[in-house]
Amino acid sequence: MNLFRSFRLVQLQIIGILFSVSTFSVFGWAESSWIFFQNHLHSHNDHTFSRFPESTDLEDSYSSEGIQALIDQAKEEGIDALAITDHNTISQWFDPVFQEEKEVLLLPAMEWTNMFGGHASLLGFHADHEGKAIVPRHPRTTLEASDYIDMMDETHTRGGLVIINHPKSLYVPHRWPANLYDADGIELNFSSFMQPGATLEWWEGQLKMGKKLFLLGGSDYHAGNFYGAPFESTNLILVEERSLNVLFESLKAGKIQVLRSPASPRVDIHAIRIDGQAFGIGEEVLLLPLQSLFLQIKVTGGNGGELEIYSHQGLVETVKITEDVFEYSDAYLPKYRNDYLWFKVKMDSELETVVNPLYLTQRF
Repeated sequence: MNLFRSFRLVQLQIIGILFSVSTFSVFGWAESSWIFFQNHLHSHNDHTFSRFPESTDLEDSYSSEGIQALIDQAKEEGIDALAITDHNTISQWFDPVFQEEKEVLLLPAMEWTNMFGGHASLLGFHADHEGKAIVPRHPRTTLEASDYIDMMDETHTRGGLVIINHPKSLYVPHRWPANLYDADGIELNFSSFMQPGATLEWWEGQLKMGKKLFLLGGSDYHAGNFYGAPFESTNLILVEERSLNVLFESLKAGKIQVLRSPASPRVDIHAIRIDGQAFGIGEEVLLLPLQSLFLQIKVTGGNGGELEIYSHQGLVETVKITEDVFEYSDAYLPKYRNDYLWFKVKMDSELETVVNPLYLTQRF
């Protein structure tokens, strides 16, 4: 047995002692407060405004009936919160249906749309009237680097987040350029047309370069269309209370797991340091050199599937899920000064759930 493995076993024994004398067991799960959040929805099914804004009335940039239909569907399906991201407009924010809704949380949002240079969901930025939308110079104009930079600067100045939408879409004109331009997150859409595998590969490459960048599910569903479903590629967000402000802060912190559908397996993760402090997804864990992190993982609804654990070095472990409520524990010793852990669940070799990273930093 080598020195490193012996050291790790000693750390695990110490952690075991800490838990044995505590008032809770290793798998004494607290009730996690997860809520369903659906990003990238459209109240309209007519793209005239997003393509020809100079010849289309602003009131035609969204649909009041579409907003109501999305709210009604959310209530039927148990979805707690929505981001209605109509193209190049925030007029939907000021519609009475939007403003008077109390049961479903409606996060102010829009989709920054250029027909030849990519799309982005802009979430939670401040605007006091519908003329304050953040839009490209023209949706049919070729963009320059300054256009992306200006949009992100304005969104961040106004307190919002920028999510790159369908970056690897098979419809090439809607793809994002190679540069992130300081985006906060990347959309993961499980549709084969959106190439989720290529999206994950691009995102993981950014993590390896030191970016702290979350994944956020988005369906790109347009109300009234005959194809697709609104709550595909959905999200569970970990919140302390059910409010818009807390939802937004959890999004910002990356406390997100992305699900193919609301019925997909869900994952709870606790990471415990040797001093007994626990951490969750989206958080940074400071570790001393050669200090392991103890992982507690619970997968619900994944019997027969596989849990995959990834770090800076790639896939580090694959675990067969053998029960409907499956609990697993192990220790991880970081191999890099700046490392991370993120997680997948697959069913019949098909991707179902992706859990955003914990970030691990070794202090020297």
